[in-house]
Amino acid sequence: MKKVKYFIMFFLISIFLLLTPTMVNADDKFNSTSNLNGVTANWEYRLNNSNQIIDLKCTNAKELKGDITIPSTIDGKTVTSIGMDGFKSATSITGVTFPDTIKKIELWAFNRCTNLSKVDFGSIERIAEKAFQDCTSLTNIKIPKTINKGTAGSPFLGCNNLKYIEFEEGITIIPDFICGSTPIEEIIVPNSVKEIGVYAFSNCTSLKKITILDNVEKMDGDWYDYIFDKHNPELTVYCYKDSAAAKYAEKFNIKCVYLEKNTKTNNEENKKVENKENENKGLISKENLPIIIGVGIGILILLAIIIVLCILKNKNKNKNKN
Repeated sequence: MKKVKYFIMFFLISIFLLLTPTMVNADDKFNSTSNLNGVTANWEYRLNNSNQIIDLKCTNAKELKGDITIPSTIDGKTVTSIGMDGFKSATSITGVTFPDTIKKIELWAFNRCTNLSKVDFGSIERIAEKAFQDCTSLTNIKIPKTINKGTAGSPFLGCNNLKYIEFEEGITIIPDFICGSTPIEEIIVPNSVKEIGVYAFSNCTSLKKITILDNVEKMDGDWYDYIFDKHNPELTVYCYKDSAAAKYAEKFNIKCVYLEKNTKTNNEENKKVENKENENKGLISKENLPIIIGVGIGILILLAIIIVLCILKNKNKNKNKN
């Protein structure tokens, strides 16, 4: 019986010791400083179980200015996420570049950064709801192919001038809410995309044209138009007949224009013909003209020499006969 008690005590103590580091890392906050574009940035962060920095926050974000690059390491530890309110109301920053180590941007991370006009997302995988709320100077962004997780609300809510959003070729999913409540007017879904998440383009009241080819296999919306909720009445989906996009548009009475599948092939053939013509034109371009003339003159001189030699040879033969 005593052995059983000792075993149970040993087991519980072992679990406690194993969990203690996790609990400490989850709650403890650390502080540090570094130079960020000429300003001493005061950092606050936590550590995960892999001793990597999570929930990074700049406690003096309002002092930052210009284009900033967030450090990939602080105190020798890898930075993996920007925490809630991380750079909130940093109204003097104009651009931000994320290192490839950062995978997540949390709620309100850049809320009200009203002069922020350039963002390089690096290798971000998830952008939380309202992460860039009210960044009114943003006019265009490029969503990286690494993004693969949706969120519970629009990351760019209140970005009233964000009219152009591009998805990097290679992206496989358009995440939930990613373009929600933005004033975008046209979207081209890359050929690499397989799935479009719920509310991905919801409340995009200026969106009138979206191109979705038959590479997209899944569009969430069993009984309700989750993807284009509250869309512009003039929204038109350009797609192939019988594709997932066509079926979705038909199901929810969204305007649809069918593309011809051979259009792409014809365009490619036309480009090939144009390239060949350009190559042929290139052979007699102004730059090549002196070379062509020189070669022609050389050939004529060579022919003249051959003719003269032949004449002289015939004359010698005639003399020998005589």
